[in-house]
Amino acid sequence: MRVLHLAVLGFAGSIAVVACGSAAVDSATTAVVGASAAVDATETTVLPEPSTIAVSVASVAPPPTETASAPVTTVLAIPTTAAPTLNLLDTALESGSFNILSSLLGSADLIGTLDGQGPFTVFAPTDAAFAALPAGLLDALGRPDNRDALVRVLTYHVVAGRLPASSVVAGPLTTLEGSAATVAVDGGVKLNAANVVANVVATDVQATNGVIHVIDAVLVPPGLDINAILAPPVTQPRTTRPPASQGTDAPHSTDAPHSSDPPAPQPTDAPHST
Repeated sequence: MRVLHLAVLGFAGSIAVVACGSAAVDSATTAVVGASAAVDATETTVLPEPSTIAVSVASVAPPPTETASAPVTTVLAIPTTAAPTLNLLDTALESGSFNILSSLLGSADLIGTLDGQGPFTVFAPTDAAFAALPAGLLDALGRPDNRDALVRVLTYHVVAGRLPASSVVAGPLTTLEGSAATVAVDGGVKLNAANVVANVVATDVQATNGVIHVIDAVLVPPGLDINAILAPPVTQPRTTRPPASQGTDAPHSTDAPHSSDPPAPQPTDAPHST
């Protein structure tokens, strides 16, 4: 009986130990779960709401990259008014960019044309355009013997009528010179003539008797011989007058006395002695 009692006590003790161990494990598990819940609660508290995150990111985002601005086109400072008060020639002189053109118009006696009623459209080369001509050509155009060529060059830059930029279309454009220049619209308006391309750099400079479009090159009419213009002027050979006659062809008088004949006797009034 004593042995059985001890066995019962041992079994009961084992159950108690197991029970105690299980309780301890449950307590530990509860503590861990509680700690985990505390941690979750802490993280939930610290993390902001999604909308708050979005606002925070937006507030620190770098500013958008600025788009590079397009290059600014330089436009000549040419006075333009809604109601022009100057004619074409005076408008060109007023701008200060067409001094050479104005001087050549005077040499070609075309000032009266651009001073007239018109209207005309002038594709005006700037002073820089004339300065870019081949060496010697500008001076050669100003010579009196090349006046006809100069008139052709200048009138090749003039069109009858008022032609604003909005009316310029691609194709041939007949000039006062009689020949046509070719207008091209490709990234801007260009005039092509005799392998020369002139860009229109300013438009619609208004005058009382027409409009001016500014170009950056001097146009050459088709068929104009530049080499002939550059050639030195032809000088006429100097003629020599024949020497004055010496009178050798004068007729001889047969009645004239010869130097070898004795002198004729001279009459005297004295009485002869007998």
